Amino acid sequence: MQAMIFAAGLDTRLKPLTDSRPKALVTIGDKTLLERNIEKIDSYGIKNIVVNIYHFPDMMTEFIDNIRQKYNCNIVISDEREHLLNTGGGFLFAKDLFFNNFSLSNSLNNKLLDTTKKNSVISEVFSLKMTEICEKISKIIKKIFSTDDSDSRLRKNVFDNDEDDLILLHNVDILSDIDFAEMQKAFIESSPLALLAVKKRETQRYFIFNEKDELSGWVNVATNQKIITRKCKKENLYAFSGVHIVRKDIFDFITQSGAFSITDMYLELSKKHIIKPFIHEGKWLDVGKIDAIKKAEEMF
Repeated sequence: MQAMIFAAGLDTRLKPLTDSRPKALVTIGDKTLLERNIEKIDSYGIKNIVVNIYHFPDMMTEFIDNIRQKYNCNIVISDEREHLLNTGGGFLFAKDLFFNNFSLSNSLNNKLLDTTKKNSVISEVFSLKMTEICEKISKIIKKIFSTDDSDSRLRKNVFDNDEDDLILLHNVDILSDIDFAEMQKAFIESSPLALLAVKKRETQRYFIFNEKDELSGWVNVATNQKIITRKCKKENLYAFSGVHIVRKDIFDFITQSGAFSITDMYLELSKKHIIKPFIHEGKWLDVGKIDAIKKAEEMF
């Protein structure tokens, strides 16, 4: 599985802190929001991460250059400094970075190699690629021939939902104890186009899921604005948690262009495709306001 951290927003809600730095580099305790999320993603063995940037792009680039070596991650920047594209537009703009499989040239550059070392490192990379292929084949064979009946649904979907065909999306200002491994397992079992982490909490805007746990609309309870995208006999309201997993082929179905929100993207896609909820409990916090920083330091 690959990952993308949405870190391009201006977030005026965090002023005056964001007058001198991007919100991704606001510090919670001894670590920035960006580092905390990279650290968590890395702890699940996800090594290929896209980070989009807009506000203070040079500061973000320098920080990411330094953090790559600390976590041994292949972090690629999606540079939006010319146009802020919102979450949906930013995701679409980064499309080629996922399909280029975080190119070999980027991996070599991250190691800051001199010319005399490049041949040996290239051999090492290709050797690792072959090892990864062998390990993947071994995992598939084990899943297919497993005698554990409880895992039959996972075995059924192993080819359709290969780990490398999934992308974890994460807002940089979200901190939580959401278990990415459990979320991936839920994705494989239900096989949707997208799986959205949601929570029962009080807010103004909710996703609407129907009796089949399919995304069916959205509502703003403060303004009574409501959008219904598919049949819904029973409306279940959940607040979006800013963490989601999608299939890589989702790009084939996106019809919007330019700047657009990922909420609008999911609502449009839900008219023809299945989008499911991942209902979670436990710790979760949107560090989008100044008073949330102290709370985040206490919780995390």
